[in-house]
Amino acid sequence: MRSTAPRPLHDRPATVLRLALVLATLALVACGAQVSGPGDPPPRGEYRLVEGHGPDGEIPLVEDAPVTLTVDDEDWGGTAACNQYGGTVTLDGDRLEVREVLQTEMACANGTVMRSERAYLDAFMTVDRFAHDGDRLVLHGDEVELVFEPVTE
Repeated sequence: MRSTAPRPLHDRPATVLRLALVLATLALVACGAQVSGPGDPPPRGEYRLVEGHGPDGEIPLVEDAPVTLTVDDEDWGGTAACNQYGGTVTLDGDRLEVREVLQTEMACANGTVMRSERAYLDAFMTVDRFAHDGDRLVLHGDEVELVFEPVTE
């Protein structure tokens, strides 16, 4: 005869996993972290890069040569420290694909500005997802994290 007594919680792995996920999410929310996911609204507006690293390390930022990003539906672009850039980005939830990036080809005399631009564009072309962290926009890819703050004027 089979017992109809309820099994202890620790005998139900799926229940334990769900409980652990709920508790972890509640802990993050209680600590003030914003949990971002596929249900987040797509990014939109003007941003300035405040920190980032790409496949080759940290992206040097130059105060008077900012890296900017303007997001308008599928059209993403801005200033990459020296030159203007733009491309098409398709979104699927929090996943994204950067395609058809074009840029102007001015040479800037400041070598640090050019290194900043090259490091940023190399990183930007490899991003594959986004997240919101408060009002910040964070783009991620393999060995890439670009953190933008909204531009307020």
